[in-house]
Amino acid sequence: MPSSSQQEIDSQAKEKGLRKIGKVKDAHGIRGEIFVIVFSGEAPWLDRLKELNIHGVRSKGDGWLTLDLKSARLHKNGFIASSPQIQNRNEAEALKGCELYVPVEFLISKPGDSIFLSEIEGFKVLLADGTELGQIIGFSSNGVQDLLVVRDRKNNDKREILIPLIPEFVGKIRFEKSEIVMILPPGLIED
Repeated sequence: MPSSSQQEIDSQAKEKGLRKIGKVKDAHGIRGEIFVIVFSGEAPWLDRLKELNIHGVRSKGDGWLTLDLKSARLHKNGFIASSPQIQNRNEAEALKGCELYVPVEFLISKPGDSIFLSEIEGFKVLLADGTELGQIIGFSSNGVQDLLVVRDRKNNDKREILIPLIPEFVGKIRFEKSEIVMILPPGLIED
């Protein structure tokens, strides 16, 4: 993969109107299909996908490759995809470990639907009493649930706090103000 920092890659993706959603886990079969793991485990946008925007391709100067999508079907925690530009298993294996990006507009929820994590990245996190805890700078998982990675304002942004994103902890999401109010049990966040 070209030597680019993740920040540079994220900036390139943003310029292209793309968002990272998964990675190529492996080749699938002998005809050049790839198995893509989707970080969220869900791909409600799969039927809208027309091309595969991949980063991390060693043979490309900037690491980016766009492939036409021939077919895609859900599989385990992701999907199996084929492209006319991938002719055989060897070509598919060359993409192993590359990251997959989709158009940002695929990751906007409709009212009443579950939100996409990317919709709240950068939001301020407020406690129920109105105290600002910090800003969501990313996401993680503990295997059971998604975790918000929050840069702690109380400690001059020097530490990160992991908060489980579960319905019981979410008081309100204010999209118009880019903030989320969390109702956290005592002791969850240590000072």
